[in-house]
Amino acid sequence: MNRIMGTGKCRNRLIQLLRETLEWQSCWKELKKNKVWIVLSKEEKEEDIFVMTGTRPFRRPKKRPKNVKKQMDV
Repeated sequence: MNRIMGTGKCRNRLIQLLRETLEWQSCWKELKKNKVWIVLSKEEKEEDIFVMTGTRPFRRPKKRPKNVKKQMDV
């Protein structure tokens, strides 16, 4: 086991990462158990997109190629 995990700083960091992963997994299970859904308004969604991309979202969807449009219409 020691050969696999290594020694010194690397081993300590690996142990720390394993502990953090286990903590994250337990938190995730708790969150999944207590499902809470928050509905965002159109303005809030627009603001989030602006923060992530730096531009306002498009008002109209992009025009699709004809073959894609035909597949969607079928």
